[in-house]
Amino acid sequence: MPEIDELVFARVKKILPYGAFCSLEEYGDIEAFIHVSEVAPRWIKNIREFLKEGQRVVARVYRFLPEKNQIDLSLKRVSESEKRRKLDDMRRDKRAGKILEMVAGKVGEKPEEFTRRISDAILSKFEDIYAGLEELSENPSAFDGLKIGDDALAAIRELAQVRITKPKAKLSKVIVLSCPEKEGIDVIKNALLGVKASEGTEMEISYLGAPRYQINVVAEDYKAANKLMDGVAKELAEAVRAHGGSGNLEGAE
Repeated sequence: MPEIDELVFARVKKILPYGAFCSLEEYGDIEAFIHVSEVAPRWIKNIREFLKEGQRVVARVYRFLPEKNQIDLSLKRVSESEKRRKLDDMRRDKRAGKILEMVAGKVGEKPEEFTRRISDAILSKFEDIYAGLEELSENPSAFDGLKIGDDALAAIRELAQVRITKPKAKLSKVIVLSCPEKEGIDVIKNALLGVKASEGTEMEISYLGAPRYQINVVAEDYKAANKLMDGVAKELAEAVRAHGGSGNLEGAE
């Protein structure tokens, strides 16, 4: 059964004037209910303006009465960011399941039984299956100690390295560069051309209109992205200050 405050996928089955009955796909299609007052943050005249039969929605479990076998859901208590995160989790789960099904075919095992067995093993060490596969794609020893089997492990490792690309962190900021010298434009141009990204990272600087320039960086994680951004901004600022100019990131003191 789902827990209080958990986000779930609900399929709308029947709509009434006072609410909608749904099935929870992740929990064997058990029934749940969305009262009309929990559909939107404002009063609504017609619930069908927001819901339709067969629609799939992300909802929050806000009440569970086990003695009545009653699960109450809310749509208005789910933020857009939470909805996107739930959808992202679903896509990750599907990708992980597909990878394990492909491995099952390679090692000659039944997909359903193989996926269940390997998933249990991965979840004993990692938060979710896809997170485990991500780690394995970069660290060949990530599954050491898990009861998976040599052949299956080799096949999973090979497919994970091919199919999974760990997401990178992206960061954008605007820097204001100015130089009062006669050749100030060339000073700024040379500063922009001279700055380089560190190994394993990416950087791009675009012109927004003097004196503003946008710096875009991509790194393995946000810590590395912030470090690169700070380094680039510092290098640019020092280059123009050496000629009596100034350089600061917008919003920085």
